[in-house]
Amino acid sequence: MVVVVQYLSQLTRRLAQQRERARQALRENVRLQREREELAAQEERGRIAREIHDGIAQSIYMLGLNLEKAAEVASGDQKLRERLGKLVGLAKETLLEVRHYIFDLKPLLSGEAGLTSTIKGQIREFTAVSGLPVQMEVEGDERKVSLAVGSSLYRIAQEALANVYRHAGASAIDVQLAFSNNSVSLEIRDNGRGFSVDSASTSGRGLHNMRQRAGELGGVVEITSAPGQGASVRVTLPTTD
Repeated sequence: MVVVVQYLSQLTRRLAQQRERARQALRENVRLQREREELAAQEERGRIAREIHDGIAQSIYMLGLNLEKAAEVASGDQKLRERLGKLVGLAKETLLEVRHYIFDLKPLLSGEAGLTSTIKGQIREFTAVSGLPVQMEVEGDERKVSLAVGSSLYRIAQEALANVYRHAGASAIDVQLAFSNNSVSLEIRDNGRGFSVDSASTSGRGLHNMRQRAGELGGVVEITSAPGQGASVRVTLPTTD
């Protein structure tokens, strides 16, 4: 009887160990499968980004160059030159959006870059497409911010720069990123035509999106402008819970 009990006990332990090893193997297989799927997804996203960059983005870039040359040739026809000039602007706006989709938030999402370098990269892309000079200043010591705060500031900067390009007629842009103990703020100033803050223009979709993004995180957006005096958009987001 004792021998039988010992045998059954050992058998039970072996079965339990086998079940545990089987569970571990299953978990490992699931983990490896997820890693393979994520790697495949990353490779596919990279392939699509390269195709967009080498195909669509390059085509839009060449289209913009040809439109600029056509505008120079049509210098004797005022209406045609103006029409071509608008098409050049539209081509550049489209190229800017395409390049944003290509590069997007990948460095920030992956943890490869902080907020400062992410915003600087965005500014480089904007300048490369728009031709507008942008000066950036950073105040305070950079602090790690949550993904929600970082991505919101990235999107707000994208929206604000696009608005300057589309509407301001500016020749220079200044960007200030400021870190403090409890908050981070981003200000984008331009020397363009400006607008009346109380006018209907402030209810545009771009400004509405900025306010909505900031409000969802307990932040605020301040807009300062006047006709002929440029404009400033400043967003402040809390960085503590």
